[in-house]
Amino acid sequence: FFVTMVSTSRSPRTNRSAESEPDAIPPSVSRTAASALRSKYSSLAHGGYDVEPLDSPRENGEVAPSASSDGGAYLRLVLRFLERTCETSIGNTDVGGGASGTRRRNEIGRQTPLNNALYACRTACVLSSVGHFLRTQHGDVNLVILGCGLDPLGIWACNRDDSRCEPRTGRIAVADVEGSRSVLERKVRAVQAESRDGGDDGTGCWGAVETSGGAVRILPVAVRGERHAYVAVQYDLRREASAPADASPLAEALAAAGLCADDPTLVVSEVVASYVSLEARGAVLWGTFGGAFGRCALILYEPMRNDGLGASFGSQQAEMFRRGVRGADGGSGGGDHVPLPAGETVRSLEDGPWEAAGCVFAAAAAAAVLPGGGLRSTGESAFDEHAALELALRTYAVFWARRGLPAGCTPWDGHGG
Repeated sequence: FFVTMVSTSRSPRTNRSAESEPDAIPPSVSRTAASALRSKYSSLAHGGYDVEPLDSPRENGEVAPSASSDGGAYLRLVLRFLERTCETSIGNTDVGGGASGTRRRNEIGRQTPLNNALYACRTACVLSSVGHFLRTQHGDVNLVILGCGLDPLGIWACNRDDSRCEPRTGRIAVADVEGSRSVLERKVRAVQAESRDGGDDGTGCWGAVETSGGAVRILPVAVRGERHAYVAVQYDLRREASAPADASPLAEALAAAGLCADDPTLVVSEVVASYVSLEARGAVLWGTFGGAFGRCALILYEPMRNDGLGASFGSQQAEMFRRGVRGADGGSGGGDHVPLPAGETVRSLEDGPWEAAGCVFAAAAAAAVLPGGGLRSTGESAFDEHAALELALRTYAVFWARRGLPAGCTPWDGHGG
């Protein structure tokens, strides 16, 4: 693949050709990147939920704590990424700058107990899927995060592996895929600062990768320790639906970025697949990762259409979801922005290239990976209306699938098929 490197030194406007293409992601969707990170911080810091994944499974199916896990590494990363990407701090803290020598940063608000519990469940499922995959695979692996937003998941995976008593012998190649240019460039600045102890101001060199579906912007970032690899990929997943037959521009860009399609690959979609059309979703899940990557596991944490909850509640949740992703002009921004139907989605995965697939309600998924059978909070704002929480979590689910990998590569393998 032909790669043209272009400088983004200091001012991104210096790259006229790269900046001339408009950001196709609706602003309403891009804004969720910051709000999701704030919600995760609130759930862990204010809600008091400990969702760091534990380590090796015991013989009875429970899990034993990792000797190297301090339970707060992800929370600290979330806070630092918030400060570097959203000009946010824990309180109304004055920091240097401005004519008077100080400027006010935004405060990370304490969110509702229900929202804290919902995001704690979501975070537990995602972190556990990544931690479990890294424990069960050996040698080099790929971690592809679709619609990565501002979340530090990829850097957390690399840092966690390096801090283990017995780190993996192979390389973790992380690819953060994000359609919004503004979101991804803010994310890259945070990754560079984290990887180089704050010594980099976010400048770098983007590459224009020529694929069968046009140019794709990528930026490799040297991570701390230089054992693992990180690359940012600006790509709108909706482009896969219009790609030439039997071609995947995303797979081509990932290959050019250094990801080996023969290595075990975990693909994570955290409330992303529901934002794209059915055609684009199928192209990504069946063509890109169900075809181009021979050994692959898929984890989707997504809103789910649960007809068993009753028509009134289900339709209300679906309408709330659709309203949440509309643009300021009231338009939908294109695509089918609706929750995934559980049975239909699993059947379509199994009928495609995936060897096994399943769907687990979010509450049951969290209970399977957390000690004590579910969410536990030590915070002052713990949510104790368990019936309401259970009902809300039954509108979210973990969809999993695998091909070319043995059973057990995800925490829920064999459940909800």
